[in-house]
Amino acid sequence: MRILALLAVVVSVSTAVGQSDRVDPAEEAAAAIRRATAAGPTGDQHALLVSLRALQDPKMRPLFESLAQSGDWSMRVDGILGLAETSENKDIEPFLVSRLGSAEDRSAAIRGAISLGLVKPASIQQMLGWSDLTDIDRIVLVAELDFLGEEWDYTPIKAISTRADVTDEVRGMASLELLAHDHRAAWDAFAAGFSKLSATRRNTVLQELAKAALTYKMKRAVSPLLELASDTTLTPVTVAVVNGTALALDRDRGLGPWRRFVERERGQTHLVRAALQLLGHAEGLPPGTADVLRNGEPLVEAIADAITACSGSDPAASAKALADLVRTHNRQATEWALRIAQQLPATNRAAVERAVIEEVQSDSAPATMLRAYLVEAAQLADEDPSFVEQAIRNSREPVEQELLLLGLNNRSSEKGAALCESVKGSLSRRGEALALLSIARSRTELTPTQLAELGRVASGGGDLDPSLRIQAAWLFLRHSGRLAQAMAASRP
Repeated sequence: MRILALLAVVVSVSTAVGQSDRVDPAEEAAAAIRRATAAGPTGDQHALLVSLRALQDPKMRPLFESLAQSGDWSMRVDGILGLAETSENKDIEPFLVSRLGSAEDRSAAIRGAISLGLVKPASIQQMLGWSDLTDIDRIVLVAELDFLGEEWDYTPIKAISTRADVTDEVRGMASLELLAHDHRAAWDAFAAGFSKLSATRRNTVLQELAKAALTYKMKRAVSPLLELASDTTLTPVTVAVVNGTALALDRDRGLGPWRRFVERERGQTHLVRAALQLLGHAEGLPPGTADVLRNGEPLVEAIADAITACSGSDPAASAKALADLVRTHNRQATEWALRIAQQLPATNRAAVERAVIEEVQSDSAPATMLRAYLVEAAQLADEDPSFVEQAIRNSREPVEQELLLLGLNNRSSEKGAALCESVKGSLSRRGEALALLSIARSRTELTPTQLAELGRVASGGGDLDPSLRIQAAWLFLRHSGRLAQAMAASRP
């Protein structure tokens, strides 16, 4: 394929003095890209291609075009998704999906594109016209059309709901989707059959339906799912899954069942799960809603306090309560606190991110469990770069500074690049490579020194894992101008 050929002929940048005994970084970088785009028995290439896709570089389109014609289905899917991600309209190309070899491969591309928001209505309508589309893909595409407020033909979905050869899960999803056209009969028939299933199957099917409804934003599914979840023989886990979907899609409708669940299930695990579910949808809740959770246990009390604060109109109070939640050192609670903080004004969001960094760098041993969240907390550099810089310098262990630097690289901002320049020279070997990677992602030009160092990192000199080293390889080719030169050299 052309992109692989062009990478193979990358022009050497070695000096005459070192040609015989020094590795050419351009050749090494090109070789790394070739390895990432060559099918192998382990499937490791997918992780490398996902990392390359994360660069969101339009200059990568020839690479994705080549991958979309690969003989390996996984690489073809990555190529198709990469093309959609780097297109102007952020839309998948149905023709390329249609050329995938099997229904399972097409499903992988369709589901991936929907989850990434890479399918526009016209493309959905085109794919719905395929005669060999799987039942579940047809339902998923229709659900996306419904969510986008577009019209769709219910006839094929109705046919699926009445077939004897489909699974309970597929029949249930089809019946839920038909409710959008006020076809209640299909759902009533499904519910009648559902009641006759074994207890194990009822729990399994209902959980799958609730998860699918949440994934594909099927708001009309809330009431019928809650009706099924009123079955007292279902496990608390199943009821909690349905309640979580209901709160996410139609909070007001879901509040009653949620409250009844909390009043009935007073175990700590169930209370924490239910509390976090409500925390994600706390805005505008009636006063005192969270009081039903309270049991005197610090974590539950902290979540209830956060729900109460976030239900009000004071972003500073919300940020303080979320920061206090971080200080419980509970990983789930910290993840939710960071997620909800994204809805706050930047200055208030920063208070929650600052709390994560402060707790990890405190003397509290349990706080080390929060280290992974330093990657997200590094977003604080947008508001308070000096604090993040000092946190990197004060890190007692290299892993802490490296996680912060990884977060800066993932965000790829000018403030992050400037911060990385200020701390370079005082980091671990891997930290130096991560800082340079962040600079290379954010800048259109590098200094000769930075370019030479990037070449060494791309050649394996920075202790980066393969998924980051492949980014360094691509960025080196781009910054050194070797990519364009290779493309020109490959043309007939």
